[in-house]
Amino acid sequence: MQLGRLLNARHGMSEALPDYGLPALTDLTTGRTDYVHAVEEAIRTTIDKYEPRLRRVRVARVVDDELVHTLAFRVDAVLVSQSGEHRVWYQTEVSGAGEFDVND
Repeated sequence: MQLGRLLNARHGMSEALPDYGLPALTDLTTGRTDYVHAVEEAIRTTIDKYEPRLRRVRVARVVDDELVHTLAFRVDAVLVSQSGEHRVWYQTEVSGAGEFDVND
């Protein structure tokens, strides 16, 4: 699964697919009080569009006392493969540089 590559790409990086990846995080958070919801929605929309093996994607912020200064999200989905449908989940944390680290 190449979710890390997808979530770390930014709109405009690909001439062939100008909306591939996420919008710049500053575009999602500037002047918004609901920036967490905006990032959740951007992640879900991007996965829905560019990762066809994942269906019924849900994204939610992870609230953890150990991740006080970290923005983290859990992605729950159904992986469709030749062997059938499988429930999967990934956790992603956003670094201070705005990069997503995806753990499965």
